[in-house]
Amino acid sequence: MMKRVGMRRAGAGNEELEGAIDIVFLLLIFFVLTSSFQVLVGSKIKPPKKVDEELVIDNHKDIVLKIDSLSQVVVIYQQHEYPIVGDALFQDGKEKLSAFLSASRDAKVVVFADYDSPFGVVNTIELICTHLGVSPYICYERGKT
Repeated sequence: MMKRVGMRRAGAGNEELEGAIDIVFLLLIFFVLTSSFQVLVGSKIKPPKKVDEELVIDNHKDIVLKIDSLSQVVVIYQQHEYPIVGDALFQDGKEKLSAFLSASRDAKVVVFADYDSPFGVVNTIELICTHLGVSPYICYERGKT
């Protein structure tokens, strides 16, 4: 008979790894079964009745927001400009818009955004408006803000 030299038994040394894999799968099953999922409900936005209707802005009662390509937001109300702090966009924007909306109840909110404006800033402004119960008109322009 010949002696086998240097041959290992298949699967030798995997006993520790098998136990770790079993524990990982048990933990995975435990966390999947005990976790709870929250269904996020989106807000409803009322679009304009006609897409091609002409938007008329009243400078004395409507609120205009301009967003440039550098994420700077300026609120124009009664022909005065009020910059919104970029670091506290949601809080500062919500405070200023709610103050202006309380002053003029039937005001439209019109957002002029440059095509190069970050979408997150435009989305945050839209979120602020929906929190305040207003449907904003969002107009994209190329390099005109």
